[in-house]
Amino acid sequence: MNKTFALLIRSLRTESRDIKIHLFRAGLASLIVLILYFGHELQRQVTAPGMILFKWMTVANWIFITVSGVTLFAVSISEETEHETLGLLRMANIGPLSLLLGKWLPRMLMAFVLVSVQFPFTLLTVTLGGVSWDQIWATYLMLLAHLVLVGNVGLLASVLKPTSVQACTLALAILLIGRILPFLVLAILYLGAFKGMWGQSVADWYYANVALPINSCTSSGRLFGEILSTSFRGSPWTNQVASNLALGAGLFCISWLIFDRVTMRHIGGSATASRSLISRIMTRKSRVSSTVWDWALGWKDFRQVARGLKFMYLKFGLYALFFAVVVYISRISGENFQDSVRNGAMTLMVVIWFFLLPLEMCLLGGRLFRLEIKDQTWSTLLTLPLSLRELVQSKLGGAVLGLIPTITVLGLSLLPNASEIARELTRDSEGMLMGIAYFFSGVILAAYLSTYFSIVWNWAVPMISAASGIAMAFFGNLVAWIVIMIMLMGASGGDKYLGIMLLLMMITGNLVVAFITHFAIGQQLIAKGAES
Repeated sequence: MNKTFALLIRSLRTESRDIKIHLFRAGLASLIVLILYFGHELQRQVTAPGMILFKWMTVANWIFITVSGVTLFAVSISEETEHETLGLLRMANIGPLSLLLGKWLPRMLMAFVLVSVQFPFTLLTVTLGGVSWDQIWATYLMLLAHLVLVGNVGLLASVLKPTSVQACTLALAILLIGRILPFLVLAILYLGAFKGMWGQSVADWYYANVALPINSCTSSGRLFGEILSTSFRGSPWTNQVASNLALGAGLFCISWLIFDRVTMRHIGGSATASRSLISRIMTRKSRVSSTVWDWALGWKDFRQVARGLKFMYLKFGLYALFFAVVVYISRISGENFQDSVRNGAMTLMVVIWFFLLPLEMCLLGGRLFRLEIKDQTWSTLLTLPLSLRELVQSKLGGAVLGLIPTITVLGLSLLPNASEIARELTRDSEGMLMGIAYFFSGVILAAYLSTYFSIVWNWAVPMISAASGIAMAFFGNLVAWIVIMIMLMGASGGDKYLGIMLLLMMITGNLVVAFITHFAIGQQLIAKGAES
């Protein structure tokens, strides 16, 4: 236990000297104060502003905990493997249990403090109305159990995978599969019953005895289905709390039991022998070696950052599969083929526009310079007879080629609904265009921030950089909107041109911050080149 406490104390001392952690906590507390003040002003317009603010804070906490499980906890052991220090720690006679606790506990304490710092402010929502004391205790106990579960999911993924990127991906896959698979099986059972392959009673039994109990044992199912309802009268201690804590403890024991067997293989360099099937297919050597383009830097980043032609073909195939599934579901729901195609195209367009394209841009930004900085080859690139601007433009051009499948499918999905979209634009062209411009100004800011974080944070992986950039852009815009609404409280809400002017202010603010980040990235790239 002395070794465990030594690792724990070292991590806590390092964190206590890191000004970024303290600023983040202060910023989070300041955001809660602003939200509460805004809720106090909402008392003039709604009857239960406390419930509205309680929902905002609870959902934000749940998202934060889930993202931390996929990022912070998932790099706890894999970062030691990547830095080739895991073997040194084992040579120092630090056992698996001490190492796991020493790497897991500091992150758990940090996440617990960040969530618990909001607890006193959450109690004030009772005063604002619409929230009960039992509801608050049940919510925070649910969040604590969820934190233990996702923290141990990330820890297990960190033990199983040798790199931080693979560990984050595995943790995300485990959480998504565990949440989606029961309802996917339910959909298949109901589809089979509709086709006459088996009786309706089979699907009903699975729903009542499997899908519904699993949903009640998940934090999201309990959060959105029970706790956030105005009629909540449940107990804080439920099956969700008990099952999440038990699963978390079980996953920690599994990580402990398999630690030596798995990590020794990673240290020994045989991790590549157990790669996944998709990884082997994507990196399989072809019989004819690919020719390097005349644009060598663009070719390199197209293959390294955008992952090359095979990944582009895979994305086209996944988009086609998603479209086919939506069209099929629409067809079995009774719609004709033309309406089914239009629904599939609209669904695909919305998913790409609001989720996949912004996420892919941020991930590309997080990978753009990360590989050179991690492998310490950035200083070598700076010796080329190119200016920094030309070098960055070449790398960016090669990486952006990876967006071709997403942009192409987005354009194709617009065609079946072009007339409807044109009518909406004609009806309120100024508002629609300003809304689109505002949305993408936030995406551009998030991509710039993702790139900046991938350069300045030596421990970060592209997924962490992208998540941090998106979160900072989102919460920055949220704080700005709250401040503006407080300043304009009492102004006419029906003034169209007032709304357009507010959007113009927010667009300008996003672009100004992105412009500043642009120059900060250049300074950091020069500094990183000098360091290596």
